[in-house]
Amino acid sequence: MSHQPVDIGRGLEEEGPPLATNRMEIDLGAIGRNLHEIRRILGPQRKIVAALKADAYGHGAVAAAQVLAASGADYLAVGSVEEAAIVRGAGIDAPIVLLGNSLPEAAGEIVRLGVIASLEERALAMALAASARNPIPVFVKVDGGFGRFGVPLSAAAPFIRFVAAEPRLRLEGLYTHLPFSDAAGRSWAERQCHAFEALVAELAQQGLRPPVTQAMASPALLTGLGDDLNASTVGHLLFGLMPVARELHAGPTAFAPALLSVRTRLVHLGTPLPAGQSAGYLKGRSGPLGVVPIGIQHGYRPQLGTAAMLLGGKRVPVLRACLENTIIDLSGVPAPALGAEVIVLGGDEPERISLQELADWHGTSPLALLVTLGKSIPRRYRRPA
Repeated sequence: MSHQPVDIGRGLEEEGPPLATNRMEIDLGAIGRNLHEIRRILGPQRKIVAALKADAYGHGAVAAAQVLAASGADYLAVGSVEEAAIVRGAGIDAPIVLLGNSLPEAAGEIVRLGVIASLEERALAMALAASARNPIPVFVKVDGGFGRFGVPLSAAAPFIRFVAAEPRLRLEGLYTHLPFSDAAGRSWAERQCHAFEALVAELAQQGLRPPVTQAMASPALLTGLGDDLNASTVGHLLFGLMPVARELHAGPTAFAPALLSVRTRLVHLGTPLPAGQSAGYLKGRSGPLGVVPIGIQHGYRPQLGTAAMLLGGKRVPVLRACLENTIIDLSGVPAPALGAEVIVLGGDEPERISLQELADWHGTSPLALLVTLGKSIPRRYRRPA
């Protein structure tokens, strides 16, 4: 998990050890602008819950939380008590929601941190009530059909009444999670949302009206799928990630990727192998080789044959990813220099390696790759001017 960024001047901040060779370059201004675009689309009345789970989708939870809190997010949301402690430890006092379930033994820490637990069973609710000296806010999560977290929709009403009746708990939110990526998923989410709205209406008739009600997230916002609730939780779009195909987008959007590039440097220039001595993955390669210090331990292990990096604006083939390093083919680069910058992701047109292209080489999704890289590569942040 990331620690607080260190100011290195000119609007840049760095994480990680000094002189680290590998760097992820992240534009924090893009995160703020993306939040403003979300606000423009949703309108001023709807509450926005900004999801920071998985270390802010690999971008760094602390830095992202600072920008989002300053840019007007109503709530921040994290995936674990540990992540909440890191955000709180950075001095961020915005309301924080714990997504998913927590074990009852975490109740004391949840109360100490002043974060909002998501409830789906009685044991945690009772543990929180026992730990609280004064009424504390809680959310209830309903399983709308995704099958991961939440009290089943059929059992939700009595559980919510139980929570609302506990004097040391204050029911602040009621939400569900309806992710989708294609047209069939959109139809499913629309049906499940109607069922959740019916639950909210039933509770309102009984006098239970939590201030926050939410079902839709980034996919719904992109595809124009609305609801009668008063909040939306967004994660992908804050960082310029597209969770649904562009043909499903309801209209033009102005979301920009926050991840600008992943960069490294040449740390070794290999001597061309004599003819007939190359073997294995180097068979038939007689040109100069280079080594960069990014490899399997960083989450970099692309399928060979098409994978490349950029050096001097030109694509250079990736020959092999090793545990800590990767070997690249420099035969097309005139006079490569030790220490030269090598781009793993990003670059300038016309030669550019996109996150989607890099993910395709790995046989995975852009989000999965980004989260993996974000665990091991130090970040350099661009602060808004």
